[in-house]
Amino acid sequence: MFSSFSIAESTDGSRGSLALLRWALVVIFLWFGGMKFTGYEANGIAPFIANSPIMSWLHVLFGVQGASYVIGVLELATAIALIAGAFNAIAIGAAA
Repeated sequence: MFSSFSIAESTDGSRGSLALLRWALVVIFLWFGGMKFTGYEANGIAPFIANSPIMSWLHVLFGVQGASYVIGVLELATAIALIAGAFNAIAIGAAA
C-alpha cells in the first residue's frame, strides 16, 4: 500500500531538505490560519488590518471578525496548496 505513496521532494540530492521546509510551512499556515477563527486573534490583528494600505478594505467590508475569517481562509488555502503540491506538483501549476 505505501509503495505507491510518492512525495514530490523524494530525492537523495540537495532538494531533500525542501520537504522539511514545506511541511514546516504547512504546520505554520495551519496554525496561524486556524487561530484567525478565534476572537482573541481577530482582536489582536485588528489594528494591523485597519491601518494597512492593502488590507484596510477587509476591515471596512467585513468587520473585525469577518476580516480575520477571510485571512484565515487564505492561510488555510495556502496550507492545502502546499500539501497538494507535495503529492502532485501539477496540481498547483508547477512543472513536473
